[in-house]
Amino acid sequence: METPCHYRLGGAVFISRAGLPLLQQVRDLDFSQQLQRKVININDLVREELGAGTYQDKYGRPVTVQTRLSKGAVVFADADKLRTVLNNLRLDASIHPNAPGGINLLVTTGLTRDGQVRIRLTSRGAEPIPEDIRRRIFFEAFTTRADGRAGVNGVGKISARQTIEAHGGSVRALNRGPNREPCLEFLLPAALYGKKTLRDLSSNQELFELLQR
Repeated sequence: METPCHYRLGGAVFISRAGLPLLQQVRDLDFSQQLQRKVININDLVREELGAGTYQDKYGRPVTVQTRLSKGAVVFADADKLRTVLNNLRLDASIHPNAPGGINLLVTTGLTRDGQVRIRLTSRGAEPIPEDIRRRIFFEAFTTRADGRAGVNGVGKISARQTIEAHGGSVRALNRGPNREPCLEFLLPAALYGKKTLRDLSSNQELFELLQR
């Protein structure tokens, strides 16, 4: 059912700004002025916040987490803010109503050729994200309930996107691989990139060890 505060697109009911005051508050936050940056290894945060193992989602279904972490995933960022991002995206990546048997969540990190740290949360075996939803989920809140009044998703992803963008990064949802598995991906500028910076590591043991994790 559509109201002035809701509109339907595909299998989801998106919520307008007027329909969710909290959403407007999240949009208005200036994340760039709140960052307490330091050099950190994103792999440490993944291990601390996500780890490997099994937990239950809000529906009581098992979610099994696997990690594949590449060395050198070092960023200049606010660790607490990124912990919140990881937890928000973990919860969103594991919410799939059409997966009654549970979700296998694969978390990977790596470095891109243009000097960015890439973090992906892929829901293995889950159905692809519908295209009309995929393009919007980091920008608009939505619900899969027909009345549009409960079960709101997306506020955490909007907050995550704004936090990542405040760090100079980007975030997107995509369907990866031959099975088009749902994936939430974000990129952050690598803190240590280029020959000039790497030469300085020989005199800084702490940074050198940070790169090895």
